[in-house]
Amino acid sequence: MKKYAWFSMSVLALMGFLKIFSIIPFNRMSADDFAYGSTVFSQGFWKAQLSWYLSWSGRFTSTFLQTFFGAYSSNSGNSSLFSIITLSLLFFALLSFFRSFLNLKLKNVYLYILSSMALVSLYFITPNKMETWYWLSGTITYLWPIIFILLALSSKKLLLVFLFTLLAVGGNETFGLMVNLILLGSLVYVFIFKKSKKYLLIMFISSITSLLIVYLSPGNSIRAVGGGSDSMNILGSIFYSVQEGPKLLYYLIIKNIIFLSSLTAVLSYVFSQFNKRIYIDKEKIYLNIGSILSLLVIASILYVFPAFKTLGRLPPDRSDITLMFLVLMSVFIVSWHARGIMQNKLLTLLFSFILFISSFSLTSTLGGDVYIARNYSLAFDQMILKIKEASSSGKDELVVINKLPEAGLVANAQTKSDQSDWINKSIADYFKIKGIIAK
Repeated sequence: MKKYAWFSMSVLALMGFLKIFSIIPFNRMSADDFAYGSTVFSQGFWKAQLSWYLSWSGRFTSTFLQTFFGAYSSNSGNSSLFSIITLSLLFFALLSFFRSFLNLKLKNVYLYILSSMALVSLYFITPNKMETWYWLSGTITYLWPIIFILLALSSKKLLLVFLFTLLAVGGNETFGLMVNLILLGSLVYVFIFKKSKKYLLIMFISSITSLLIVYLSPGNSIRAVGGGSDSMNILGSIFYSVQEGPKLLYYLIIKNIIFLSSLTAVLSYVFSQFNKRIYIDKEKIYLNIGSILSLLVIASILYVFPAFKTLGRLPPDRSDITLMFLVLMSVFIVSWHARGIMQNKLLTLLFSFILFISSFSLTSTLGGDVYIARNYSLAFDQMILKIKEASSSGKDELVVINKLPEAGLVANAQTKSDQSDWINKSIADYFKIKGIIAK
């Protein structure tokens, strides 16, 4: 039966990688990517960091990476290499997590399957795949903090634990709040049960330090009153967060309930094979699972709180990957605790089949997605070629470009017919021309 479980996870990983990597060659820079890159060209790399911190955002990790990759990853607007780097790091971080933190004694081939399946599962349950997996700035803001926290959990050296935690929380404030909650809860647990707490203390100190740097940024208050913002007072933010956070969590889980329940069942069976003689303390198992679910509910409240405080509404769906990452990690932890009660071969076969079938939903629109992304990338490349020709000619004139077609899963540059639009200006500044107009 074990081979069917591993086979279903292997197919899921294979179908997921096929979908993800079929789109990556057509990834192109968009909007914020050009804005962050152009500040490096006009101010220099380090002055750009300070400028963004003082005028827009305290997310120092994201700012550093966005300015670096925006300025230096490509002079053609092609961000495919960046996406490959990101996915490679995420795979390595997951592999390190399973090998070091969870201390799973598996052959390398099984660790590779498990890590690949976890990566694809996160992709599967991501609500807005375009802005979190294919857009350079979105990937840095939401995927890279996940990479850093996994590396922090996997590291054995205290300096690396401190550094990776600092970088993870510095990626975005919402992720930072939830990391602090989990670390605080974990510290309470280890103090009560007198477990080793050295690494947790280092992570918590680093996390608090990083969160303070993020929240003390003068740029946060400027961004908070920007377009579309309608900030709430503290009481209103708390009320709506308590009301809407668990509701959002429930919606996201129910939307993926068949996949998540099948994954939990299959993983529980696989984990049960590590030790066939498991003492089943059902009361303790249910207590642990209940604690994990309670922590998820609290995390959902913290997740929406910054958005209600600054925007007066739920956060954009591109950031929901932050919450879904916690859901996925909870699935692995629940599966580990439930391994003693999930050894029914018939049920495992059923859930393995459901997981196998679910894999093919990833590629059900593959042909159309690739066609749309390729069509967009060709139009984008023609636009950049025209802009670069104007830039190299040295003529001080507006460049008229064609409107870009639908982009599908890749991020659309969203050029406008208005020369003064901030996206148009960012692209013009990036390539050092007077301006662009889309017609």
